[in-house]
Amino acid sequence: MDAFEFNFQHYLEVKRSVDDLALNRQVWNVLVNHTRRTAHLPLKLLEVGAGIGTMIQRAWEWGLVDNAIYTALDLDPANLFYAQSALVRWAHQNRTHLEKKAGRYHLQKGQRLFGWNSSPPTPLHPANPPSNAASLTASSPTR
Repeated sequence: MDAFEFNFQHYLEVKRSVDDLALNRQVWNVLVNHTRRTAHLPLKLLEVGAGIGTMIQRAWEWGLVDNAIYTALDLDPANLFYAQSALVRWAHQNRTHLEKKAGRYHLQKGQRLFGWNSSPPTPLHPANPPSNAASLTASSPTR
């Protein structure tokens, strides 16, 4: 008999629909309205405890941003590595054009562009090793 092996990244992926329902839509709408008022400026987003990148997917799917610099941090580097492959699969499933150039991924669907680095940036604090951060950038070519 095979022993059960818990996979935390798979667990995070499977519970996404529950997390979607748990988000307070009133708070989300306030955030969306604020980002639209400041759309002429690149929005800087920092997600601490980013897990496998599901909030990145929501930001794209739910129209949160078209012009942003997104930084995702997580204590577990395995979560961020999983996020990269999960975002590639997600783009394919959503028929979103995906291209990789010079270590950087770019998504495009219509006029919307979204990109993220495949290698981590310099850490925000010396105590954070580079494997604990991933930088993601979203931008719109129309602005």
